[in-house]
Amino acid sequence: MASKGWDSELNQDSKQIGSGRKAFYPEAEEKLYTWLIEQRKQRLAVTYTILRIKMQNILKERKMTTLYGGSAKEFKTSCQWISSFMKRYKLS
Repeated sequence: MASKGWDSELNQDSKQIGSGRKAFYPEAEEKLYTWLIEQRKQRLAVTYTILRIKMQNILKERKMTTLYGGSAKEFKTSCQWISSFMKRYKLS
């Protein structure tokens, strides 16, 4: 009987798959992902540094500044962000 309560308590604390933090700039990340796939199709290596620079350039585009406003200028392409981006798009 006691284990039944433990199971229900455990299930309440469990996280669902995909319940992690969502992207701040999903349209910009989608554009970055598309660019990255094109680079891979051409068999070009893309480092984390290149990804960070490309994301910063994407966020400076007129369409993105209109969409996100001034907050995009303050976005930091940190190592944590790159790691999360890679996980969100199932990249290695």
